[in-house]
Formats: sequence, structure tokens, C-alpha cells
Amino acid sequence: MKLDYNLFVKYSLTFVFTYMIVNQISSTKDPVVNFFGLAIVGIVEFFVFLIVDFFIENFWNK
Repeated sequence: MKLDYNLFVKYSLTFVFTYMIVNQISSTKDPVVNFFGLAIVGIVEFFVFLIVDFFIENFWNK
């Protein structure tokens, strides 16, 4: 399997978005908020990856 450049771009964008969201959440010190925040981040990360995937597939490769 060769290194998929598109996949690399998708994962790095997803990681950057997720990191920004985690940074926002972890600025609140309440552990309960952090726990739910991380659960939400997991879901958000999945959707962000789908959106990034969609845009790259439709616009990047044209």
C-alpha cells in the first residue's frame, strides 16, 4: 500500500480541528465538563473527518 497523500491531508486537518476544540474545552477546569467534552470531541472529530473527506474528494481532486 502506497502512502496516500490525500489521507494524510485529511488526517492532519482533522487533527488540527480536534486539537483546537480540545484546547477550548480543556480551558474549563471542571472534570465532568472535560469528560463530556472529550466524548463530544470524539463525535465532532468523526464529522469533521467526513466533511474534510467530502471536500477533498469533490474539490481537491478536480
